[in-house]
Amino acid sequence: MSTIIDTFIAPPCHDQIEILYQDEHLLLVNKPSGLLSLSGKNPQNLDSVHYRLVQQFPGCTLVHRLDFGTSGLLVIARNKAINAALCQQFSQRTVTKSL
Repeated sequence: MSTIIDTFIAPPCHDQIEILYQDEHLLLVNKPSGLLSLSGKNPQNLDSVHYRLVQQFPGCTLVHRLDFGTSGLLVIARNKAINAALCQQFSQRTVTKSL
């Protein structure tokens, strides 16, 4: 079995994450283009939406992701129970998305 090595190194992203909505259960943030949703497997790709948010909101988890080059809204669960409920809604396609 061969090991896949991630050689992609994301350039620094100086744009801020805008928090559009926040309550005790979730966050809705605007992810800038050029920022990873989650830190990469390459240790040089530590900076990400999740990495930045967990500094302020320990225990938060991403319900879904957006590609590196894509900007847009991300739903962030503030705890595991909310994450499980939201992930179920996404997987059952009861969540609708619109432009």
